[in-house]
Amino acid sequence: MSDDETSIEVLRAGSSIAIVFLIIYLAYDLWSGRGGTFFGAIFHWITILATLSFLAASFTRGFRTHWKLWNLLFSIMLISIFIMISSETQEGDSRYIAILLFPVATAAFVNWEWQWQALMGLSCLALYGLAELLIPVPGDSIYRWLGVFAAVALAECISFYIGVYRQRIDAQVDQLKQAAAFRESQIATMAHDIRSPVAAIAGFVDLLADDDLEEEDRKAILARIGTTAWSMDLTVSNVLDLYQISGGRISAKPTRVDPNRIVADAASNCAPQAIHKGLKLTVNYGEVPRGNFDPRHLERIARNMLAYSISRVSTGEIRLRTLPTNTGIAIEVEDDGPMPSDEELATLLNRAEANGNRPIKTMLGLCVARALAESAGGRMKLTLPTEDRIRLVAEVPSARIDSKPRAA
Repeated sequence: MSDDETSIEVLRAGSSIAIVFLIIYLAYDLWSGRGGTFFGAIFHWITILATLSFLAASFTRGFRTHWKLWNLLFSIMLISIFIMISSETQEGDSRYIAILLFPVATAAFVNWEWQWQALMGLSCLALYGLAELLIPVPGDSIYRWLGVFAAVALAECISFYIGVYRQRIDAQVDQLKQAAAFRESQIATMAHDIRSPVAAIAGFVDLLADDDLEEEDRKAILARIGTTAWSMDLTVSNVLDLYQISGGRISAKPTRVDPNRIVADAASNCAPQAIHKGLKLTVNYGEVPRGNFDPRHLERIARNMLAYSISRVSTGEIRLRTLPTNTGIAIEVEDDGPMPSDEELATLLNRAEANGNRPIKTMLGLCVARALAESAGGRMKLTLPTEDRIRLVAEVPSARIDSKPRAA
């Protein structure tokens, strides 16, 4: 149920309660003789009929569209009727209580913005001032004016703070919806990107059980199994990383390491996959000094960049090199593949949102690599050295590790 529907339900409940008390109020006035005048009885009955009409109107489509305006107009009408009743019965208390009741009641029970609550308060002040000027009754004083101002101010504060807390709750609900959508996306990833490779590995194993299988075919199948297992391991790691990234829980543990050694480990992991695909992988390590890097994050960045090029290049060469920067290391991966599609460029250049939309499989690792580089204070960019080449560059700065003072 939406916030507007909830407010309308509250208004219906309030109207029902008001009708009961108005009937009791009318019966008491008639019994005590206070409402025995012709106009007093008419005003009582008009109040009851108006509340019944408001309750019936709340079920119409037009009321749902402009329920805030209808509620404001009805409140003004009802306050005016109470003022007329008090002028007939010469009771200042009933007028004063009605003026106090409406702003506080609407602020506490009606889910509308502070602007509408301000209009409600101004209407109460204006009606109370007109009543005191045109049809005064005994009992009006400066103290009651102060009470009316206090009630309006209290109602405005209540409405404002309720609105603030409602926005916070709505934001938390949206986050929960996004988290649920993301978990559904993760389940879909597990079902498709992992179940399919597992089924493929099971099929390859069945083929290996064939005694008539040639040795070359056996080696090719084993290579396919290795490639599938490598791809599945990379997908699982990226899915887990994406879960932390989307939740804003990227935790880095920088240590003093040689960044070239970490990148070399990632290249060694990807080299067999490039060879199986018939690609040439060339590496060139620059003179990058030791620094404070998270070894896992650095390895994930380099590995995903290489895996992206391996997945998109059919023939040719992939070149990996590292360069020192003023703050850390730059990892460059260049290939001879075609230009990325518009969808791939959009995924690369735009920050992923935690709304359950998962990037395509070939771009999943690149999104993770970019997010890990940015979490360390770096960046990832794409350049075009020539028309038939693309170059991915990830710049990762060395983290500052504050040394703890030695105990005396």
